[in-house]
Amino acid sequence: MFQDFRSTVRAFFRDAAGSLYHIVVVALSAGIALLLPAGARQFLLFWSRVEHDKFSLIAVEMSVAVLLIAALSYVHRSIRDRGLAAAATGAGLVSFFPRRARGAERRISRLKEEQGTGRTIMVIGSSGASTFVDQVGDLSSVLDKCVGAKILLVNPYSHNASQRLQAINHPTYTLAAFRNEVRQSIALLKRLKAMGKAVKLKLYAEPPLVKMVIL
Repeated sequence: MFQDFRSTVRAFFRDAAGSLYHIVVVALSAGIALLLPAGARQFLLFWSRVEHDKFSLIAVEMSVAVLLIAALSYVHRSIRDRGLAAAATGAGLVSFFPRRARGAERRISRLKEEQGTGRTIMVIGSSGASTFVDQVGDLSSVLDKCVGAKILLVNPYSHNASQRLQAINHPTYTLAAFRNEVRQSIALLKRLKAMGKAVKLKLYAEPPLVKMVIL
């Protein structure tokens, strides 16, 4: 109940902020329109004094050139940032932020609750044990609420997986343990598919071995 109330309050303030933005834009447009005649008169007076003074004319030209360079640089940077933002949107990284940032765990939990319910999730992982098999994993609760999942896990019988585990060189995390974790993940996904969820699993062997969750 508290979550619903907080969502309602958040939506109200979001709508209020949008309305306030439009009011500010209209007010600024009206102010600029009212000040244009006075500004034009002041500019003509200023130009009549400057046009016959070479030093002042050069200073004005340099100032205009600097402003143009700054404006064009800003436009170029904005176009580049919009391209990066579009790429991030396509990669599902819209809500990316450092995991150790202040309040990050709370935001992650809220995003998983909002974005994982009634949708299809995509996961690229290693064995999947810590992600969705473990009851306190990142997606253990999300898998119960999603409509489907597309899972990509490391092939436990691949040469790269063996090399990776040898590089980790952990006494308890052996190749046999890793393969057992993959089998547990496959068993869980089979149960989810038997419940009617659209689950697809593929194994990959090519590097890099990464972990990524897209809601």
